Amino acid sequence: MILRKIYTNGNFYTFNPRIPNVQAVVIENGRFIDMGANDEILLQWGGSCDVIDLEGKTVTPGLIDSHLHLSIIADSFTNLD
Repeated sequence: MILRKIYTNGNFYTFNPRIPNVQAVVIENGRFIDMGANDEILLQWGGSCDVIDLEGKTVTPGLIDSHLHLSIIADSFTNLD
């Protein structure tokens, strides 16, 4: 089963220098499949998905932090096992 949603009226930071911000995205089964201006996305995908209005909220990609303390990691390389 395909689960597809459109998020519109957002301020999406893509971290892509060619397209740094978009207004809308399409997500299918947990993956981004399209992005662009509200009208473009709704015209192409609007009839086939749930539409969620973000009311101007900002969205950034998930950042996963492995939480390393570099000084401790570097120090571990100076010691023998």
